[in-house]
Amino acid sequence: MSNSARSPRTISILSGKGGVGKSVVAFNLADAMARQGAKVLLVDADFGCGNQHLLANVAVEFGIGEYASRQVPLREAVTTLAGGVDLLASTWNETLGEARDVTFTAKLLQRIHSDARNYDFILIDHASGRSNQAAMMAHASDIALLLVIPELTSLSDGYGLYKHLLSLGDSVDCGLVINRAQNSDEATFIAEQFQLLTERFMGRPIAALAAIPEDESVRRSIGAQSPLAQIDSQSAACQAITQFATVLLQASEFGNSSPNTIKNDTATADTRG
Repeated sequence: MSNSARSPRTISILSGKGGVGKSVVAFNLADAMARQGAKVLLVDADFGCGNQHLLANVAVEFGIGEYASRQVPLREAVTTLAGGVDLLASTWNETLGEARDVTFTAKLLQRIHSDARNYDFILIDHASGRSNQAAMMAHASDIALLLVIPELTSLSDGYGLYKHLLSLGDSVDCGLVINRAQNSDEATFIAEQFQLLTERFMGRPIAALAAIPEDESVRRSIGAQSPLAQIDSQSAACQAITQFATVLLQASEFGNSSPNTIKNDTATADTRG
């Protein structure tokens, strides 16, 4: 996959609360895209508390902290993972204390995008919860993926985060990803209810882009600090993530019509496992 004629496409991955598997999905989605030939930069934007390097079982000398403070260029700040993904890991220094400032964050994202022109995709794994910082980066992305699980607190916080994103501007292109669904009926029910609520109270229904099933192989991959594809490439969760990666790779562009296009693809995978 060549990126010579265009800039990298940016995907923000967000969740309203922690513990829903956002970082795990981001890690495996980046891996799945790389395995299909894309050059992917995975950015751990949970400054100081990120865990992408732990999921990949790598020790990092440099990361986003050193890059943000201009101690090293991007090519030296990234760590190449076994599957071919380049990781800009979460590292801390005093410069990132300014990252709470939206202007600083905007400039940092702009510099990443400029320096990452040899990549096809930039995947940003944000800190959980609502913040103007994450919202700004989501608005600056080609698409934002809002991750929820079938639990009341996750759905409530996800709804609040989506409302927050829209309150800062309706230009954001955001789609729903349902993680840890027990079966296809549960995934469909969650998607339909979320769409009804967002249409009724916000006038902007959110499209369901993918459903990833509850799968024991995910737990095993976390324990092994390896991508799902290395642990069990035929598992239901790996197949769903791989299908979703294929859709993202094949999409020629993101726009207001893209969620419906993606929704009708096989990325809304059978979650019966």
